[in-house]
Amino acid sequence: MTLLCKVEVMCTQGEVNWVMFAVMIPLVLLTLLITIFCFTFLLGMLRSWIHRFFRQPKSIDKDPDI
Repeated sequence: MTLLCKVEVMCTQGEVNWVMFAVMIPLVLLTLLITIFCFTFLLGMLRSWIHRFFRQPKSIDKDPDI
């Protein structure tokens, strides 16, 4: 209890505000999930862009194998 009361937002009159605690945990988890999703999406786009940027140009004069 005293560890949670060191965070002043979580306490009211020396007692843990469990409603605030119960609301904050899902919000923090949801924020983390959205952040991970956005980071993964942006990383995929960056990887694709880097792959396109550094791709070797195809040589036109070579005959393809048949």
